[in-house]
Amino acid sequence: MLGGDVQFGNLLLGGFLGYRDIDVAFADAIVGSEAEASGWQLGLTAAYDVGSFYIRGLGSRAKLDGDLERRFDIGTLAGESRADPALTVWSFYGELVAASTWAAHRGSLRLRPSTTPA
Repeated sequence: MLGGDVQFGNLLLGGFLGYRDIDVAFADAIVGSEAEASGWQLGLTAAYDVGSFYIRGLGSRAKLDGDLERRFDIGTLAGESRADPALTVWSFYGELVAASTWAAHRGSLRLRPSTTPA
């Protein structure tokens, strides 16, 4: 993952780019199964902070290509199933935090919506 940001007064804007390579082997399974995926992720960030409150947001998109293999052996039935999914994952995060006058810490409201289109 590689990223950076630039500050303009109280505003901070940034971005990031990364490559993911995921290999999972289910070694504890009796007959074994595997999952693999690889792809790129791209995202943008923004924050505005004036001391008494701040607002921050992040959005990203990941495009992954996967290979799944599941072996099974149930009684006299044995075989395997395979899949080749292509995934696009969008993720969004937002945060608004204001100084609290009734406590010694900041209170916060956080929104973390995430969606994966079918």
